[in-house]
Amino acid sequence: MRKVNLIAASSAIALLAAGSAFAADPVEREGMSLVVYGQINYAAMYAESGSNDGLFVGDSDSSSSRFGFKTKGNINENWQLGARIELEVETSALSDVTWTAQGAGADTLGLRHAFWYVKGPIGKISVGQQSMVSDGTGNVD
Repeated sequence: MRKVNLIAASSAIALLAAGSAFAADPVEREGMSLVVYGQINYAAMYAESGSNDGLFVGDSDSSSSRFGFKTKGNINENWQLGARIELEVETSALSDVTWTAQGAGADTLGLRHAFWYVKGPIGKISVGQQSMVSDGTGNVD
């Protein structure tokens, strides 16, 4: 049985482009604003095991790459209308890469958020696909 020498601690070269996020300055016009944002979260890993070696590129398991649009505008002094659309791009996860299945995962474009809302003096009502209540509450390191 061959011992796989992954590039994590000793003879490993790991390139991680995690947390490369962007948010453009809001475009504001006549009480309306539009923000374009996103993050790129890909990683590259080199591995060797005797006769095999290779460079593997894929998604970091912690968070997918994504991009989105947020918009909001004032209806009048008390009421605001807004919307958000966010898409995620997923490729092969590095944790799923093997010598026989390099980049075996399917590239997908998924919908993370798609909703609109009305906000006023009595509260906020939103309709559409949003994060779960528990999103962002666990696994803080």
